[in-house]
Amino acid sequence: MRTKKYLRTSVFCTALLGMSLGGGCAEERDAINRVQPYALDKSFFVGPDIAKPDDDPEFLWRNYVIDGSVSQSLIGIGSWSGVDRIRWEITEDRLIGRRSF
Repeated sequence: MRTKKYLRTSVFCTALLGMSLGGGCAEERDAINRVQPYALDKSFFVGPDIAKPDDDPEFLWRNYVIDGSVSQSLIGIGSWSGVDRIRWEITEDRLIGRRSF
């Protein structure tokens, strides 16, 4: 009789000890955000569905030189090219603008 009581007490203490130690395990932390402030979402450049190219927004782009050195005498200050339509392509480490036509 006494051994059954001792056995129940030891099982209870072991379970209580296990729960108290198990509750102290490390919890998963929030992801570290290394994006600079004022960064735009990917959906701004490629639409809501990244896999579908048909929902990509189209942007207008124009090359405009605001300052040129003497070695670039053929490119005058304030010269520009025509306006191009581009769509963005996102790779692992680059944002590439490609003509959309």
